[in-house]
Amino acid sequence: MDATEITNNEYRQFVDWVRDTIAHVLLGQVKTGEGQDYVDWKQKINYGDPATSEKLDAMIYRPEDRIWGRKDIDVRKLVYHWEKYDLKAAAMDKGKSPRSQFIEKRDIAIYPDTLCWIRDFSYSYNDPMAKMYFYHPAFDNYPVVGVNWNQATAFCM
Repeated sequence: MDATEITNNEYRQFVDWVRDTIAHVLLGQVKTGEGQDYVDWKQKINYGDPATSEKLDAMIYRPEDRIWGRKDIDVRKLVYHWEKYDLKAAAMDKGKSPRSQFIEKRDIAIYPDTLCWIRDFSYSYNDPMAKMYFYHPAFDNYPVVGVNWNQATAFCM
């Protein structure tokens, strides 16, 4: 992903940023300025607050998918949206086509594949590394695994 490995901690900060961005939007903590909406980062999110949790229901696993009834965030909902303007193609076109033809938009699920240990190593079911590798602080400085090319590209943007 980079000249050196990206650590779990670095990639987790990116995942948390995407999570918080989605949460701010769902909570309506967005400001408008210069014709564009942006997140109001001065407002804090209390994920433990029941009223906040209720407003963030779109990010939470459905009741039938919960373990022990916990309202965990559905990692499939952590999606990074990016847009890119293809300058080279637009320059070659010399203004003949509409601008929209050169805009590429993509939504990328950014949570890493945390089950890659179990698929790659058949005897790793009870290994702490298989269960806690991405989120436990003991593995903060280890290289992130289970990240595909699109996720790496989103991280680098």
